[in-house]
Formats: sequence, C-alpha cells, structure tokens
Amino acid sequence: MWTDFFNFMDPGGGTALQISPAIHFTSNGRLYLIGATTGSCRLVVWAIDNPLTSPTLLGRSVAPGKLPRGTNCDGSPDPPQPGGPTTRLFGGTQANPHVVYRNGSLWTAQHIAMNFGGGTVSALRWVQINVASWPNSIHVVQDSIFGAKGQWLTYPSIMADAANNVGIVYARSSPTQFASLYFTGRLANDAPGALRRGSLLKAGQATLTVTDDTGEARYADYFGSALDPVDSSMWLVGEYIKTSTTWGAWAGDISFQPGTGCAISLSPTSKSFSAAGGTGTIVVSDSSNDCSWAVANSAGWVATSVIIGLGNGSVSYSVAKNSSTTSRTAKITIAGKTFTITQAGT
Repeated sequence: MWTDFFNFMDPGGGTALQISPAIHFTSNGRLYLIGATTGSCRLVVWAIDNPLTSPTLLGRSVAPGKLPRGTNCDGSPDPPQPGGPTTRLFGGTQANPHVVYRNGSLWTAQHIAMNFGGGTVSALRWVQINVASWPNSIHVVQDSIFGAKGQWLTYPSIMADAANNVGIVYARSSPTQFASLYFTGRLANDAPGALRRGSLLKAGQATLTVTDDTGEARYADYFGSALDPVDSSMWLVGEYIKTSTTWGAWAGDISFQPGTGCAISLSPTSKSFSAAGGTGTIVVSDSSNDCSWAVANSAGWVATSVIIGLGNGSVSYSVAKNSSTTSRTAKITIAGKTFTITQAGT
C-alpha cells in the first residue's frame, strides 16, 4: 500500500515549479521537500509526516533572505561556449534539484539569472533554511549569491556534513572557457553567506556541437555530491565537455580541515548625509582574502558600485537627494555585517 501526493500547490498561490526531496542523514519520522516558485525568490518547504504509516503533507512558504537588490531568481540564459551563440548549452531550470537535511536545517542551491555588470549571466544561489521548529518559525538562516561578471555558473549540487561544513560542485563556462567542473565550499564558522574561492576540478576540453532532438547541446544531466561513509569527506561528481561530440564525467573527493573561518569586517560601519545626498566607500576586509560576499541594499535611493565581491575589496555607493522633510535610513548588508546610512530630510 502506498500514498500518492500530486498537484502540489504553492501556499503563496500557483503551482509549484519543481519539487525535490531532501537527502536525510537522520530520521525523525518526517521527510522534507523543497520547491521553487515562479517570478520570485520565495521557496516552499513541504514535509511528509509519518511516511510509512499514515502520511500527511504540509507546506510552508519561505521568504528569501537579504539578497542583492533586483534579484528575482529568474532562470538564466543558456550558458555560452567558445564558438558563438549557435553552440550554447542547454541551460536547464532555476529549480532546486539538490536538497540536504542536516542538524535541523535544509540546504539547497540553484542557478539563477544575475547581472554583475556587462550583461546577464548565470550565478549560484545557495540557501540554509531552519526547520527545527517545524511547522512554526520556518526561516532563512543564510541566503546568498556566488558568481562573477562574464561567467556562467550552473547546475550546483550541495552537500553539508555533520559539522555544517558545506561543499558545492557546479559547472562553469563562458564565451572563452569550455564547460568545466568546479567546486566551492565553506567552513561552518565562515562569515554568514560566504563561500570560498571557486576551484577547478576538471577543465573542459572542447566546444560541444552535437545536439539532441530539441536542437539543444544537451549537458549537465549528471551532477551530484555525497558524503563518504568512512571518513565523512565529500565526493563531488559532474560533467565537463570532453570532445565536440561527447561529455565526460569526473569525480573528486574533498575534505574539510579544522581552522579559523573567514571573518569579514566593514569600515566604517555607518555614515550620515544631508538631504542633498552624496557618495561614500565601504572597505571590506576578509581575514582569509578567500571568501566571496554579496551586497544587499535595502533602499532604492542608495546605489552600490558592485553587488558581489571576493576577498579584500571595497563597495562605493551613492545616496540620492531626499526631497521629503522626513529623515530616512538604509542598510547595506555584506556577509552578515551591516552598514547604516542615515539621511536628513529637506
């Protein structure tokens, strides 16, 4: 005897885009699933209670965390390869195919459209959701973006170990780079929202020109991650382009060494402006000079020079004129640290 659940509906309205079951390493009589939503960065968490006896299904809509301004989590353009637009790879969907449940949290990753300057590319979005008090107080712990100008990052697979260290394997390509296999990760004590610098696992060797019956250069059906049952290291597997007519699969094993996590600080941490507005600069210091950070801006009247960075860097910003008699406040969040802007009224 079994029970089928179908026609999943987004509690916020509409049909769920895609539903992915979580990998569970412990059992509490509940199975979790995550679905993406169309036109927003909201995620939907479902839980099946008593799956082996009298299963019941319950869903909760989860608001996104502090993402760069303008992020809407739309699907990205098909990734390019060296050789021109006719050889673009199949881009897939921005849904969440890989989900892990660990220590009361769900971890997931997806690729989405982002513009870091110079046009829309594909970037990784990764999320940690606290479900320890299910079905109450479901909330995002970390929600961040990982990517770079001119690079397409796609098909992430995420894994978390018992200590909440995280590894992600993904594809990377561009008009000047063959589709290759990369990985990144973070220690549990790294700054919130930070991932380490991406590392090459296997370089692509050609432009894929063979197409399937839909006319697309099919790619990335096989990306995954798993924990080694003996030493808890992480196995990462994915595809790279081997020849113009074939792709190859490659696996690698990574281990996390205990150490000091990357600590990110901002200087200064606040600034006040007159109603006329003005400009300023935030200096971002990274103790490891190896961690990525995203820039989340709470106000439309503040513009930042970048929305993502890596290691030590800076963020320039401008504050528009305040035509109101009421003062206002904005916050720029970088790796869990907050920079506060206050502006007087006219």
